[in-house]
Amino acid sequence: MTTGLSTSYNTSTQDGIQESSAFNVRLNGAYTLFKSHNLNLTLVNQYRSMLNKGQTSNLTGSLGYSYSF
Repeated sequence: MTTGLSTSYNTSTQDGIQESSAFNVRLNGAYTLFKSHNLNLTLVNQYRSMLNKGQTSNLTGSLGYSYSF
């Protein structure tokens, strides 16, 4: 089993005024069964803030399977 966690922060400014920012958190994991079956799971949560538009939050997940022969 392998796991990972990563974060990022991005910002945009114009004329010294912050126009937008985004903060991302990513969690992923993978598990191998019987040397040839692989399961993968990824979750990403994003927080965005934009000038004159407010704040939003998104959660995205994906689940995958692969077989090696």
